[in-house]
Amino acid sequence: MDVRRRTSGFTLLEILIVIAIIGILASIGYPSYQQYIVKANRAAAQQFLLEAASVQQQYLLANNGNGYAIPRRAYRTRCIAQSRQVVCYLLHHY
Repeated sequence: MDVRRRTSGFTLLEILIVIAIIGILASIGYPSYQQYIVKANRAAAQQFLLEAASVQQQYLLANNGNGYAIPRRAYRTRCIAQSRQVVCYLLHHY
């Protein structure tokens, strides 16, 4: 007797179809993901520049508008990690 058993599992054709579908979805989704990352980094950079401008303005106002430091006041730095870089700027410490 020639009895064929049905084995459980996937055929090669089914696996190839799934791989093709995943490839199509990835080719559609990856450019959108890249645009999202660029927009997020741009927003973070704009926020950092606004904070830096604010700190510069505070520094200028604290030093009577002449840009020179007043020796009686102490300054400390605040460092933040932004896009794989560490950026430090001055803060007033009264």
